[in-house]
Amino acid sequence: DFEKDIWTPENPDAYLPLLRGYVALNGNSELSVNNDRYLQNAGYIRLKNVVIGYTIPSSLTDKIKLSKVRFYVSAENIWTGTKLRTKYIDPEQLDGDYSNGRTYPMSKTVSVGLNVNF
Repeated sequence: DFEKDIWTPENPDAYLPLLRGYVALNGNSELSVNNDRYLQNAGYIRLKNVVIGYTIPSSLTDKIKLSKVRFYVSAENIWTGTKLRTKYIDPEQLDGDYSNGRTYPMSKTVSVGLNVNF
């Protein structure tokens, strides 16, 4: 969805300027002037891990000769809140000097389990 943020005559209110290759690499070009137009807030909040479980009361499990039975659902990386204008940058991977934050999308994992003690 990068192209929807680039200026064109049909999209004059775009966030990014007209796309021009290699102009910014020239030290004397109009794109070599420092500016803060594209600075973004990289603050974020992430729900890393949630586990919800239920242990069946022993009054029920004793009848079927089990010590303990527990069902659970575990979810990892299921939500990230950030003000970044892109979903392709992981704010946790930004470190200023060595990384630009571009990573594969954060994998989301949901597991369902059953613990049975005899």
